[in-house]
Parts: sequence; C-alpha cells; structure tokens
Amino acid sequence: MGGVSSKKTPAADPAAARHAANRAKAQNQVSAKDKAILELKASRDRLKKYQKQLEAESTTLEANARQLLAKKQKDRAMLCLKMRKFKLQQIAQADTHLLNVHTMIDSVEWETQQLQIFEGLKAGNSVLDAIHKEMTIEAVEDLMLETQEAQAHADEISRMLGGALTVEDEDAVLAELAEIERGEAAALEAQLPIAPDDMLLTLPEAPTAAPEKPKKSLVSAQILTPHSETHGMKVVSACVHGPSRPCFLCPAAEPSLYGELRMKPSTPGTGPAIHLVKIEWLKPHEAIVSRDKIESLTAATLSWGGYLEPLLVDRQTGAILDGHHRYTVGLELQLRQLPVILVDYLDDASITVHVWPGSRLQSLSKQDVVLMALSPHTFPPKSSQHKYPFALGKIAVPLRLLEDRARYAGMYAPASRHVPHRA
Repeated sequence: MGGVSSKKTPAADPAAARHAANRAKAQNQVSAKDKAILELKASRDRLKKYQKQLEAESTTLEANARQLLAKKQKDRAMLCLKMRKFKLQQIAQADTHLLNVHTMIDSVEWETQQLQIFEGLKAGNSVLDAIHKEMTIEAVEDLMLETQEAQAHADEISRMLGGALTVEDEDAVLAELAEIERGEAAALEAQLPIAPDDMLLTLPEAPTAAPEKPKKSLVSAQILTPHSETHGMKVVSACVHGPSRPCFLCPAAEPSLYGELRMKPSTPGTGPAIHLVKIEWLKPHEAIVSRDKIESLTAATLSWGGYLEPLLVDRQTGAILDGHHRYTVGLELQLRQLPVILVDYLDDASITVHVWPGSRLQSLSKQDVVLMALSPHTFPPKSSQHKYPFALGKIAVPLRLLEDRARYAGMYAPASRHVPHRA
C-alpha cells in the first residue's frame, strides 16, 4: 500500500514579506494618485468641451433673436435672449469649475514633488545613520592610535639605520666632500682670464679749490623800504627811455603804486625776499570766493600790467597760505611763474592759522592745511585765516616776466597816485 506523501513549503522570510508589502502599498498609492490626476484631467477636458457647446448655443440664440426681431416677433426674440443669458451664466460657472480643477491638479502635482523630496531626505538620513554606525568615535580613536604607533615604529627604524655609520665613517665622508669642493674650485680658477701686468690705471688729480656754488634758479626782488618824503615809496630818477613814457621796469620819478623792482637777491634788513616760482609747483588748499571776484581781479591785473602783491607759500610743499585769488588769476592769464614769499610754515611758530568766523570747520591746524594742499581737494572758501608778523608789501613784477610770451609788453605804469605813509 502506498502512502500519500506531501511536501512542506519553506517558511517565508518576515523581512522580505514586509518589504514586498511596502512596495505593493507604494505601488497602490502611486496608482491611486495617477488615477486621481487622470480623472481630474478628464473633468477638465469635459468642462472645456461643454464650454464650447454653450458658446455655440449662445451664438445660435443670438442669431435667432436677430432674425425674430427682423420678422417683428419681439416676444420670441426676448425668449431667445433670455436663454442666451442663461447659457452665458453656465459658461461663467464652467470657468469657475475649470479653475478649481486646474488648482486641484497643480496641488496634487506639488504634493507629489514634496513626497519625492521627503523620500529623498529619508533615504539620505538612512545613509548617514549607516555611516555613523560604521564610523564611531571609538573606531576613530583606535585608528589614530594605530597611526601614531606606526609612525613611531617608522621613526625608530630610521634612527637605527641612520646610526649605522661610525665616527670614522662620518669623517671619511666629510673628507671626500672637501676634496670634491677643492677640485671644483681649481677647475673654476683655471677658466678665469689672467690679468695683464703692464696695464697701469691713471687716476685724476684731486681738486684743491672749493667747488663753486650752483647759481640759484629762483629770482628774487627787493621789498620797497618806506620813505616819508615820498609818501612811503622810494623815488627813482627818470626813466632812461624818456620822461614822457615811463616804462614798467623803470618807475617814474613820481611815486606810484608800482615802486621799484630790482631783479637781484634781496638785501638783508629790507623785509622778506620775493621769489619767482613756477606756477605748477603752487598748491591751493581752499576754493575761491566767487567767479566775479576772479574776473574783476584779472581785469585789474591787466590794467596794472603786473602783480602788485606777492603770494605767501610754504617753502617745503608749495602750499599757498595767502593769495588764492592771485594764483587763480595767474592760471587765467596762463602765466609761467608768480612772485611769492617763501616761509617755513610748519616750523615757524610766528605764523598761525585760525578758522574764519562763520566757517563750517570746527578746528584747523597747519598739518590740515598742508595735507589738503597736497590732496586733489580743497576746503570751502574762507576756511583758513593766517596771521604772520610781517606785511606782504607792495611789489612791481611785470606780466612779461611772468608769462610765456610778452603779450602785454606795451603796458605802462599809471600816473602818480598817493600812497599812505607806513609807520
């Protein structure tokens, strides 16, 4: 008799079963989502088709109403228009429903994107957890300890190998190195040329006289000394060019504002020396008051035929301390040089600077003035007020000595004018 044999099926893995269930669930969720989106899109298409139908019926009703009005059937035309109005309301409602359907489709697609982002973040978090489980703090400490031990072992091997040479061996190596260096030096010496013995070098004799001092490039003029008998100005004899036309360089016998100009170094005791310096070297530190004043002073300078008052300038930097308007006039007339009095501004304690009353500046120092002059900017007009223990004095420097070409060579000194006596 034969017995009935039955085979036992192997038990399923619980983890694999859970994974399959989750995958099936995910597939079901995706299918439901796709089905919902498909249904929404189908509703959208039906609404669009229904809208087109309503628009066609509305157009037909309007045409019928026109025909009925043409046939004088006003009641039936009114009925057609009412039906058309109802169709238009249905079209508006269809637009609202269509908007809701579009909104729902966009919401579903957006939520789908968020779900995918969530799944990606979840997967990344799982990977990080797995990495952290493999790379624990204890494992890192063990690895660093093993690395230090391996490095110490390698250092020990290097030390043992380096100490294998004896003292005699090291001396022999040093001697061999010195021999190689001597051989290279001998080879280099053999390549050098031999200097001739019969060549003598003749040197010039040392000078016995003191070298001459270089001539000064700046020209100075003497400040006029007061004379009471001539109203405070020095009197010079009549001009050699004729008494009828006294020229600028030869002042008339009568006292005038121009006085006497002597193009030579100033005599000690007659006041500060007047120097002619290049206009490019001068540096203003504050702006001019107005354009009208410059035009007026330019016209006056042309009528005078020269400069009657010098500028006050720092000897070291060329910063203009007094005479910004006269400097601007020189730029307007394209002069090459201007008459100035040079002072040691920063070192001379007798020269002080103050802030003009009503100026926007709170305080002002000599360093501020020099730094502003050396910069491309300027203070506002009437910012600084300098005080010094001497007067600028009256001079007479003709324009033809200050300009590139003698355009005003025919200018003459004005007639006799009264000059108050200076104490």
